[in-house]
Amino acid sequence: MRKIILLLTLVLTNNVLSAQNQEWLTYNLDSIISIEMPNEVFELDTIAQGMRMYQIYSYTENSTFIAQKSLFEKESQNEDLSRLPYNLKSLIEQYNGTIDGIASSIPYELESRELIEKEGYKGYRLKFKDSLNNPTYQVELYLLNKHLYSFYYIGLENFDNNEKELFFNSIKINPNQEISQYLGKAQSYRIGYLFGKYFFYILIFGVIIYFIVRKKKK
Repeated sequence: MRKIILLLTLVLTNNVLSAQNQEWLTYNLDSIISIEMPNEVFELDTIAQGMRMYQIYSYTENSTFIAQKSLFEKESQNEDLSRLPYNLKSLIEQYNGTIDGIASSIPYELESRELIEKEGYKGYRLKFKDSLNNPTYQVELYLLNKHLYSFYYIGLENFDNNEKELFFNSIKINPNQEISQYLGKAQSYRIGYLFGKYFFYILIFGVIIYFIVRKKKK
């Protein structure tokens, strides 16, 4: 029994040292988010459906790591008409919609979704499993300012918990940047804003028509 325990300890220790001995370097997604990845890192910068997406990814023998930044709302969007979250409830609603979209595109069962917090900001952790209940994907999401930051660990054949933990624990949010998760406006505010804006235009148009008619009568 002692030999079995010793053997298991040696195996686990070897796995931890193997993950730690790989060269993990820090990379900046932007001025807000940084993360560590092992080995050679690749990047992808593209525009999909008018929204810009930037991605870096890396892999080891057992694992794939992806860090992605996506524009959640166009930079040119009028702030008074923004559909971004404006309180915790609307933030969670936005996350749930995003999670349902992600779950529909990953060919594995969504096992759990958990509201988490990193450095004071709310995010979500997702776990996926295969038909044999083996873990396959873990995802973390953070909606900061107008961008959604998403982090994927993928281990389809050998889910390496040590590498997964190293990856997610390395996510850092820069405290020196101005960050908000509540830049949007409530729907009632947006309706009122539009009403007030167009009411003013109608009022001006009405005044112009009034003076034109009055002038013609003279």
